[in-house]
Amino acid sequence: MILIRLMGGLGNQLFQYAAGRALALRNRAPLKLDLTLLEDRMGGEHAVYRDFELGAFLIEAELATVDEIRYFNPEPITLFERIGHRLKKAILPQRVYREQGRTFDPTIPELPAPMCIVGSLQSERYFLPISRQLREELTFRDTLRDTARPIATAIDAGESVAVHVRRGDYVTNPHYSALLGAVEPDYYKRAFTYIESRLTNPQYFIFSDDISWCRQQFASDHSLTFVDAEATGGAAIQDLMLMSSCRHFIIPNSTFGWWGAWLGKDPDKLVIAPRKWSKSGQLDSSDRIPESWHQL
Repeated sequence: MILIRLMGGLGNQLFQYAAGRALALRNRAPLKLDLTLLEDRMGGEHAVYRDFELGAFLIEAELATVDEIRYFNPEPITLFERIGHRLKKAILPQRVYREQGRTFDPTIPELPAPMCIVGSLQSERYFLPISRQLREELTFRDTLRDTARPIATAIDAGESVAVHVRRGDYVTNPHYSALLGAVEPDYYKRAFTYIESRLTNPQYFIFSDDISWCRQQFASDHSLTFVDAEATGGAAIQDLMLMSSCRHFIIPNSTFGWWGAWLGKDPDKLVIAPRKWSKSGQLDSSDRIPESWHQL
């Protein structure tokens, strides 16, 4: 068994699932998902709570049982149990592996089963060998809302470009604002220029958790469609379904936008991503951005 301890929002969970799925296939072992961290509501002042969202896809994994989670994370209570636990840790093979650093950890693809993996796992290199199979598995369970169908029709009609703008906690949460920070409007201006130097009559579809800010920022001299909650019901998965159906992509430093672009099926897609993934410089983008994508 391979156990993945999920954390973060939908984009983060997709990275963790993909890496776990690749390792499970290599070991010919079942993949189980541990929701312990998602269900923990005892975080600090700036904690951002997330729900399990992978159920929106036809994934090849099951939720771990309490006993399966305890197998990797026993909780000794009595003195004798604590002593026995320490002896077992010293003698038995390691059961829990924590990702080392913030870039691709080459140890992870070689780990044996059974193993519990803890980490963000934000590198395509973890699952590149199963990319084709993974794209087939990451099929949406849901269908588009009726109110979103006109946007889907417009996306299919031309050179559609999904533009993802991540603000939310990147602006309001002191921790994420300092670590990641929302990309500057100038990045999008340069991305529009790059796209328009390569495409004729691109049609931009704006996806964001702050559509009102986007309406104020983006110039009207572009062909823009703002995808708002009126169309999608405010559901992130509806946004992702529409976003991934576009032909080309402009994404920020966001795993949600990353997956919208990665799931895009056009073989000639252009993907623009920020060269600097974090304001603090702590997160290296070298493993996050596929070689075929263009960084600005």
